[in-house]
Amino acid sequence: MPNTNANDTLSATMQTALIAAIRQYLQRNPHATDTAEGITLFWLNELPLPPSAAQVADALAALLASGEVEALPLAGRTVWRRARAV
Repeated sequence: MPNTNANDTLSATMQTALIAAIRQYLQRNPHATDTAEGITLFWLNELPLPPSAAQVADALAALLASGEVEALPLAGRTVWRRARAV
């Protein structure tokens, strides 16, 4: 039987690391805009383990919920950027 608590802890640790990496990237590149795939390939390429698409989606959803990023429709896709002040 798998240890669900260990899996949950690993998942939470990964999400925290992804959120921190996206925040750092946006601090260094405040005008960056990209798709989730581009974020995975280019913004997070220095992480020791490549994140899954689901992990990146969860991190972006958390940043969206906290108002730190915006999701914009563009040519049938969604692009992400740092939230702009109103």
